[in-house]
Amino acid sequence: MEFYDRKTALNLLSEAYLSGRLELVLILGRRRLGKTFLVRKFMEGKRDVVYTYVLPSTDLYARAKVAEDISALGLSFVGYPSWEEILKKLFEESVKRRIVVIFDEFQRLAAVNPDVPVILQALIDEYRDKSKLMLILVGSIVGLMEKLANYAGPLYGRVTKRIRVRPLSYFSVREFFPNCNEETLIELYSLLGGTPWYLRLASENFSQDTVKTLRKIVLEPGSPLYQEPETLITMELRPREETYFSIFEAMARGKTTRKEISDFVGLPSEAIGHHLRVLEKELGLISRIRPVGKKKVSTKLVRYEITDSFFEFWFKFVRPNMSLLEIGKINEVEEILRRKLSEIVSKGFEKIVRQIVSAYQGSELLGVKLPIFNSVGMWWDRKGNEINIAADFKNGILVGEVKWRKSPVDVKEANELIRKGEVFFRNKKKIYLIASKSGFTRGCKAVIEDVNGILLDVKTISQLSPSLEEDLFS
Repeated sequence: MEFYDRKTALNLLSEAYLSGRLELVLILGRRRLGKTFLVRKFMEGKRDVVYTYVLPSTDLYARAKVAEDISALGLSFVGYPSWEEILKKLFEESVKRRIVVIFDEFQRLAAVNPDVPVILQALIDEYRDKSKLMLILVGSIVGLMEKLANYAGPLYGRVTKRIRVRPLSYFSVREFFPNCNEETLIELYSLLGGTPWYLRLASENFSQDTVKTLRKIVLEPGSPLYQEPETLITMELRPREETYFSIFEAMARGKTTRKEISDFVGLPSEAIGHHLRVLEKELGLISRIRPVGKKKVSTKLVRYEITDSFFEFWFKFVRPNMSLLEIGKINEVEEILRRKLSEIVSKGFEKIVRQIVSAYQGSELLGVKLPIFNSVGMWWDRKGNEINIAADFKNGILVGEVKWRKSPVDVKEANELIRKGEVFFRNKKKIYLIASKSGFTRGCKAVIEDVNGILLDVKTISQLSPSLEEDLFS
């Protein structure tokens, strides 16, 4: 399997390894983002490396499994050793030689016995100046892992490197599809997001016809992604998975405020708040967003959105059509998807344009120098006014409109964007941007060029190649 866009993370691991000192490395990120593949790549060619995958289990089984795995280093244990005995022996041996131990899904170990992080804390403090151990803790329940290392957590002040594995950016996924035209690439990324495994499946079943690719990996019963979100939610959120399914369904139907979601699901606002925090803070599957440029907003203005593009596509389109798919009417569902494709892709295209704006801040984008932005996102108000691309900077704001449809953006729409900028951001410097699948009319071009704005179409996006750095740190 190819190794995509994780070179900076791999270099950080190699740097920690070569230090020869006691290193505690946290690798965080939700499932399917390639954390395990990253550490396996790091392990290549190294001696005295132990990898242990922590299964859901009892404390007794976990101790026996870890002791068995660590015995590969030449350590021996009798019966069912305690955590103190297992970890003490490991630290003692690491005084003599460089040892690497990787716990994958470490949050399960901390859950089955909360004393494990506390024991690690004590041993790290005791062996700090003499151990050559490199301990890598990998976790997919991000919130739980962060609690271990944050202030008041048992590992606070002991972590030497913290790596956050995030979805791949739009420009990074070009490596998966070297022969793909830009329009198809935008469609695939808008529907599958930046999860490496999903993209690899798409590349292995690739067609320039996006719907045909999706049919092979998503729509056909038994295909690898047919029940993917359902499987992950059930795995992580049992026994309340049905509530979480309902929350995703609400958001896929355009319910974005806490009250709207609460009313749809049928739970009190306080109860729904807990579930939203789990999805946002612990799993990273949704985001809590506010209008760009507004530091303090009423809870009525706060919105929630599905962060993962594939989860959004699946709940918006696949789950509602599951009955047809189950009785074999795949062709019928495929035709429905063709009719709705532009509508479904449009939100993903907005995310791509925001990535472009963010990637080019501090440099020129099509001849326009962009400042460093405070934030990049959307803007809206209580009256229903909305701007789908917004990025604020000192004394100014970028205001943008995105259209994914067959017809070009016309002069009326360009004038409307400028009107919004003048009305809602009267005393600010403004940069205007329009992104369109099908280009722009002559009148639209004239209006935007007159204000030194930016016009992005599929062709110009295909020619962009920003300098990207992995966002690795929490």
